[in-house]
Amino acid sequence: MVVEIPDAACQHACESNHFKDSMDARKAFIAHPGAPTTRFKQVDPPVKVTVTGMAFFDPPGHGGGSASSGLELHPPLKLDFDLDNDDCKARAKPVG
Repeated sequence: MVVEIPDAACQHACESNHFKDSMDARKAFIAHPGAPTTRFKQVDPPVKVTVTGMAFFDPPGHGGGSASSGLELHPPLKLDFDLDNDDCKARAKPVG
């Protein structure tokens, strides 16, 4: 599942009725695997995260990291990390 977390500086994110929830989700993300980068990272083994968000259809192949089904979540409204397996910041490695 692809989940896209908006940047607080994004004008459309600021206009959303869910802005506070999506920014709380962004803070939760940063607290676990760290701040977003310009490159994809992979956590191995994966970390279980329960994501609550808005379903969004983005046509497959619209860019790097798109979902093959086209179904993505953005914005996420809540992220819950599995606390039994939460050392993902140390295990997140750049892909490629």
